[in-house]
Amino acid sequence: MLLGKKKPPPIRSLIGEGTRGQGTVLFSEGLRIDGQVQGDVIVAGDGHSILVISERKPRWSGRSRPRM
Repeated sequence: MLLGKKKPPPIRSLIGEGTRGQGTVLFSEGLRIDGQVQGDVIVAGDGHSILVISERKPRWSGRSRPRM
């Protein structure tokens, strides 16, 4: 383990391949998008979070931002 490096948060949510969603997506800790999302993706929790966009032809239109 490297000094000063924190372990990334776990990915607890998945929008799987073949899944389509429209609207605002709120998540905490980690989210992986393999499917399609049309809307905003917002971090809902406090602390560190991670968003992973798949290389498997995901489709996403919208904004990504921390919750204010």
